[in-house]
Amino acid sequence: MTTRIFLTLTLVFSLLQGPLLPSVFVEGLLIILLLFEKSLRRAIPLIFLAGIVFDLCQGREIGPSSLIFLLMAGAIWYLKNYISLQKGVFLTLVALSINLARIHFVYHAPLFSLSLVVVLILGFLIFNVLKPQIRGGLGT
Repeated sequence: MTTRIFLTLTLVFSLLQGPLLPSVFVEGLLIILLLFEKSLRRAIPLIFLAGIVFDLCQGREIGPSSLIFLLMAGAIWYLKNYISLQKGVFLTLVALSINLARIHFVYHAPLFSLSLVVVLILGFLIFNVLKPQIRGGLGT
């Protein structure tokens, strides 16, 4: 995923989430797909900016989403040395945990929602069915 595509998707989904989509929907998937293409060093500014954009467009305090996104990106980077991140189930669970953290810490909402079920299905499809389309592995 190129920088331009990531920023465009971030802006589009941050504007659509709330009025048309659930408030927490595809953030985790976007971050993982970005980490497939960029090294952690190059992805950190983009992930931070994505958190700021999500917070601004959704009328939330500025910063919590960025912190959650950066902590999860760091955890993914750390765990890639111990767990094969080519496994779609693990990547789907990571995307789900990013969304769960954002639901709990930013929105203070109940942890179960229909959007989480959709994220599980999308994650499974993206990381298992479309896996051959994703180049390489996680950036270093």
